Amino acid sequence: MTLLSVKNNTVIICTNERIISYNIIDNTSTEITIPPLECPSHLTKNQQDVLKNEKTTVLATSFSKYGDLFAICTLNKQLVVYNSEYKVLKNLNVARTVSKIRFTPSNNIIIADKTGDVYFFDLKSENCEAEQILGHLSMLLDALVTDCEKFIITCDRDEKIRVSHFPGAYNIVSYCLGHDEFVLNLELLNEKVLISSSGDGTVRFWNYLEGKQLKIINTNDHIKDTKLLEKFSEFMDTETVDVTSLPITSMKVITFESDSIIVVSLYNFNGVQIYQLNSEIDVHVLQILSFDSKLLSFDLTNDKLYILTEDSLQEYVFDGKLYKLTLSPKLTEFYTNCKDMVNNAIKENISVLYKRKYDNVQDYQERKKLRIENQKK
Repeated sequence: MTLLSVKNNTVIICTNERIISYNIIDNTSTEITIPPLECPSHLTKNQQDVLKNEKTTVLATSFSKYGDLFAICTLNKQLVVYNSEYKVLKNLNVARTVSKIRFTPSNNIIIADKTGDVYFFDLKSENCEAEQILGHLSMLLDALVTDCEKFIITCDRDEKIRVSHFPGAYNIVSYCLGHDEFVLNLELLNEKVLISSSGDGTVRFWNYLEGKQLKIINTNDHIKDTKLLEKFSEFMDTETVDVTSLPITSMKVITFESDSIIVVSLYNFNGVQIYQLNSEIDVHVLQILSFDSKLLSFDLTNDKLYILTEDSLQEYVFDGKLYKLTLSPKLTEFYTNCKDMVNNAIKENISVLYKRKYDNVQDYQERKKLRIENQKK
């Protein structure tokens, strides 16, 4: 998998086991080293050997609010925190495979894992031991702590968004229910409104404290090529899953003084949809960008949108009306040096997030019929 993370003047590309950072101002690139795994002492020798044999594939990344910290989680269950010079500050272990990592507003860390648990790491403590603060009965896909640090919001494969108190997450505030497929991304619009995106192809707005849906955008309404959905449906038929829309694969949100921008990508669509909205949540399509090669990842920072495809790394600048492509020979040179690494990335399979529906009644009837026939013999 390929991850693009951008903050201020820093662009980071993570592919498989490699991490490369590029400073736009200085025009310098740095390969970030993942330190050796430090196995927990309570594990048996066999368990430690299993971890050591796992690859250090980067599964999730996050910048802190002001970009002074950068964190990664890897396949071999490492959590590594770096400072702005990429010196390792913490080299920790997580219990399960991670699906999302986030910094809290006070520069601590929460991680959501694929077994449905959320763990809290107090980076200011000396031991920095993982504290489990909540759990779902389904795979978690995203989690965030609100700016006031009074609430934690989580979402899962079973279409649920849960709002809990923080850090006492056993006290549930509300559920935001309405999505028809897995909920993949969560972002806060402001202190009262949550934005979510899903495998059902919708972006939804919520009064998250009340669990009330405020507005919905169906992103598939703005996909003109109907063959994209047909092709995806044929693929999912082989997985015994019935789909009616292209799933959203990523969503980013950025807020300016008077309005906000939402950027979403959809499966098999080589482009992004850009929406603009005001404080009253009046939403309209601002722009749809299409690319000549496969879209791998994108990110927003300040007034810039960065697009990573199989053939290029592009920078778009928002001029107050539209995002416009800027030509950057230095950025192009940086990507050229990373291209082989990017194109060797392991491909993600979104189909695993869909729930399979099994009808075993017919099998039962056939077995019953065979049993009756055998009894008559």
